[in-house]
Amino acid sequence: MGADLSEFHYEEFHLSNPKTWRVSQLKEWLTVNFELNPEAYTVGVHALWSSSSTQIFWRLKPIERTSQWVHWLEACERRGTHPIALMLPEAKEVNSHEGEGEFHPGQSSQSYDAGGSSFQSGQSSHAAGGHDGSAEVDSEEEEEEQMQNMMDEEDEDEVEDELDSDQSSGSDNSDDNEEEDPIPSSWNQDLSEAMIVDDRHDSAWEYNMNTISIGARYADKRHLQEAITQWAMNTQRVFRTTVSSHKFLAVVCSNARCPSRVHGYCPKYDTTWVVSDFVPHTCVLKSMLKDHRKLTSTLLARLFYNDIVENRAMGVKALQERVHLKYSYQISYGKAWRAKQTALENRFGTFLDAYDGVVRLLQTLKDRNPGTHVDIEDFGIPEYPNVRVLHRVFFAFSICIEAFKHCRPVMCVDGTFLTGRYMGQILIAIGVDGNN
Repeated sequence: MGADLSEFHYEEFHLSNPKTWRVSQLKEWLTVNFELNPEAYTVGVHALWSSSSTQIFWRLKPIERTSQWVHWLEACERRGTHPIALMLPEAKEVNSHEGEGEFHPGQSSQSYDAGGSSFQSGQSSHAAGGHDGSAEVDSEEEEEEQMQNMMDEEDEDEVEDELDSDQSSGSDNSDDNEEEDPIPSSWNQDLSEAMIVDDRHDSAWEYNMNTISIGARYADKRHLQEAITQWAMNTQRVFRTTVSSHKFLAVVCSNARCPSRVHGYCPKYDTTWVVSDFVPHTCVLKSMLKDHRKLTSTLLARLFYNDIVENRAMGVKALQERVHLKYSYQISYGKAWRAKQTALENRFGTFLDAYDGVVRLLQTLKDRNPGTHVDIEDFGIPEYPNVRVLHRVFFAFSICIEAFKHCRPVMCVDGTFLTGRYMGQILIAIGVDGNN
């Protein structure tokens, strides 16, 4: 019920990735396929759509914007229906408005299926010419009012019309009758990625512009402190903290004659931190800083976390060179070493965690592999009676014990040194079978 398309010729077209098409491209493609003169005619696209959940009433909706085209296709996918549209040739005129098809009786029109349909191709019927267009419009409006009452009673869940919602423009239905200004094709290119400021830092704070501004928000206090440190390093200035609590943070320039300051706070009933006051530096640099005291090993471990974890073989001197290349500061060998160790500990845990977990790991292996032999020796500390210190451990898998019965009565022991924090040696027993 509603839109009657029995008078028009039906054809099927298959588009590859129809959601990526713009309406202007679709109209040009249809004009060429219908063998119309592109200079004199264009094609109007009218989507067949139903606002009812039971789809008892169908109507035609002009497609004039790319967002309407995409919303219509997505709504058809959600409902599981085939997208069907009516194509009407429209004459290009200076004063022509959107939605006025300029269709004369007797001209052939075609119905369009963007995603395939269950209808049989080749069905056709001729449109009756010479009828009064105004009377037909009046009758359609009366019929639409009657069917709208039926839709209101049947649609209990109040299904919204996805096609009418134009989120990009936010305009009402009266915009459809306004004139369409020609838009250059270059304006439709997505250049949003080129507008992103990438300062080549792996920092976690929200504003990656190496500056501080009033009203800027940060996830927590640590992110605000790192943003201030980043700003201080890029301006070659040193600051000192005057107030630091769970609700407030205030820093000032180390030069007493400079009024520069930054104040941040955590609003009530909120978890983010906001910059409430910011005064830039007025002091003059006497010389360039070789190292910044706020560039600590902990901060370097966070800034170069990905580089250190993904390339664990990177030496300490290589890390020093990367810091100098990115921040123009020459850090000491010890600071670079501590930064590398902190990053690795954040990823893989500390040496203490590794030695503490080896006992539970071996006990799990023994439970999951019956016959596995594990021998652990530890000792206690008089000052801490509840603490045991690992001394040495021996383990052999059950399958290795069984396999050694079929090897030659010769055992080779190979060892290497442990260069970690607690040093030591690791010994491995090797057997030789009959095939060497």
